[in-house]
Amino acid sequence: ALELLLPDRAEKLAAHALATLAGRTTPEKQHALAQLAAAGHPAADAILAQQGALLVAGNCPPALQLDVLEALRVRSVADSALAKMLQSFTASSVASARKELLEGGSGAAGQDIVTNHLNANCLACHSVAQGGSEVGPNLRTVGVQNDRAALLESLLNPAAKIAVGYGLVSVTLKDTSAVTGTLARETPTAVTVRLFDGTMRTVPRTDIASQTPPVSTMPPMEGILQPREIRDVVAYLSSLKGGGGRGREAAPEALRSGGEAGHKGCLFLCELDRGVTVGRSFRSRRAGVV
Repeated sequence: ALELLLPDRAEKLAAHALATLAGRTTPEKQHALAQLAAAGHPAADAILAQQGALLVAGNCPPALQLDVLEALRVRSVADSALAKMLQSFTASSVASARKELLEGGSGAAGQDIVTNHLNANCLACHSVAQGGSEVGPNLRTVGVQNDRAALLESLLNPAAKIAVGYGLVSVTLKDTSAVTGTLARETPTAVTVRLFDGTMRTVPRTDIASQTPPVSTMPPMEGILQPREIRDVVAYLSSLKGGGGRGREAAPEALRSGGEAGHKGCLFLCELDRGVTVGRSFRSRRAGVV
């Protein structure tokens, strides 16, 4: 594994990482970039400089952009050239679009986050199957209804576009009482609010003194989830296209083939001493499977 070459054989690690970046799978390339950042060696930093230049120029493969960016952040403390490259990218208009979070995520990891992450607590408001919570929109077909850019925006800035029927409103009546809940429906003559107990109340517009704009009840996920986790959630949500509510039928090829393991560092370049650069599962190697 590449880790076995740290820190004593960093030059050899850099050579194998360079070969990986030239022609291996996306998970292996992502892992190689992480190992280059951990190497702390001039040969590794030289490769990161090449990848950083591609990022700044807009030529870095979308699935590797976050990995290159994170590698530059790790090494920027020790390498002033990489620090300047990082500063150049972060100051650009491209960086503000956060496109590095669109591609390269693990659908399996994203599913685990949506299902089990305690702080994100997605399933408290959303469901990925028929039924379930109705506080937020059902996600069963969200991958059909939205592209990755829209999914990312919904995670980073939920208030930018609120799905019809899910914005929190407060309607003040002319008698000074208030009706608060989620905006279920609006017509020229009435406003229907879903109250917190699940019941509906329709208020004639002639009785309304004021009404607040719909507000998202979902907090921004940045700060709750790490960038890699957000990228994984985007990958998972983009795979949800119906199919029984589990998203399995529409899961990315990497998910179906087990490629998500690479995001956990399970795909390595094994048998480096013999010059064999074959992607292999670490667990299989430990079990004696060759």
